[in-house]
Amino acid sequence: MASFTDNATADFSEEEADQTTATPFEPKKAPTIDELTVGGQNLDTILVKQDEPQIVQWKTSHSDSCSLKQGNDAISSEMSGSIVLSFNIDAPISLSCSTASGEIVNRVISVVAVSEVIIAKFKLGGQEADEVSVKKDKAQILEWEASGAENCSLMQEGTLISSETLGTREFKFKNSSQLIIKCVNALNSQVEKSINVMIIPDPKITLTVGGQNKKSIEVLSGSNQLVSWSSENAASCNVKHGNIEIGNTPGGTIERTFSAATKVSVDCVNSIGIKKSKSIEVNLILTGNINNAVSAFYFDRDWSGMLVSIDANNNFLATYNLKEGSIKGTYNPETGVIQGRWCEEDENGIRAADIDHVGDVEFMFIQDAKGKLEITGKWRNESDEKWNKGWDMKLEPEPDAQQESIQNLLYQRFNNASAFCQPISY
Repeated sequence: MASFTDNATADFSEEEADQTTATPFEPKKAPTIDELTVGGQNLDTILVKQDEPQIVQWKTSHSDSCSLKQGNDAISSEMSGSIVLSFNIDAPISLSCSTASGEIVNRVISVVAVSEVIIAKFKLGGQEADEVSVKKDKAQILEWEASGAENCSLMQEGTLISSETLGTREFKFKNSSQLIIKCVNALNSQVEKSINVMIIPDPKITLTVGGQNKKSIEVLSGSNQLVSWSSENAASCNVKHGNIEIGNTPGGTIERTFSAATKVSVDCVNSIGIKKSKSIEVNLILTGNINNAVSAFYFDRDWSGMLVSIDANNNFLATYNLKEGSIKGTYNPETGVIQGRWCEEDENGIRAADIDHVGDVEFMFIQDAKGKLEITGKWRNESDEKWNKGWDMKLEPEPDAQQESIQNLLYQRFNNASAFCQPISY
């Protein structure tokens, strides 16, 4: 018995000793999120470059379970860890952790995916290029459009024109210039484009035929004449004698035979398609045997009509209605020039009564590109050495009633030798 009692007593003492030294009960701690970062940032809202990989890191304590999400997509259930994610749209990163007893902790970071700046359009005059050539002072439309940009700065030679991300604007350039557009996104990432605007001057052309550069000239029928041309600011030129191409260079000289009245023309184009032209009407001075071609009625209101004739011996006769005038002269078939004397009646109806009613005259018969004939000439008084230009008349093959009555009077005087100038001396 004693032995039993001793043993029982001994066992009790050991149990009491164990109860006396046991650890006190402590309640379970609440879960915590010690770390949640996206790309090293732990702000409530962060900006990241669209589609650029970002490291998401998290660390928790006292959790029995966790759920990491990108938007609505579950990413991980680990209590701690890191993962690489990309953001092509705005999506929050959320972390929710809990304990078995139902305690929950949450953390959310709003992630804004910032797209790259793209300048989708930057055109001047419909051209999208680093260098655009334009005509001076000609209106040009600039178009621009940028995506992913918070704002843009459109500048011309350092002067701000617009801050819009898209738009149109009309420009006129007096000098070469530069247009620049700079656009930035929310991350201050900048993209820029520029257009160098070059002013292209119009072509300048010089043209001569036989050394003459007037709009209308006369050359001897059948003569050879040098056609010379030059140009500035021209990318290409085309030179024509009538409808025949005689040159396609920016400059040159070529000899041509003019057997018919025609036009010589030069058309030049610069690098942006601006065309300029210059032409010379080349009329023929008739030479050779022309008596049948030119003996006819010529009419001009200033001179009231004139009847002319050249005979087989190249004698020239003419009568005109103004002051009963008449001309007697000689035609040179080699030069086409008629030289003669004119005389008119004075106020008393007396022919060649004084030196103010008689003088010299020079004529030529001209044929234009349409085949029409005209007389062109100059005259002077006996009392004056100065020549007067402008004795010009066109052939009137079909006179009207008034012109026909004048023509009949001239015919009557044409056969009267006394109506013509006679050699006189003073």
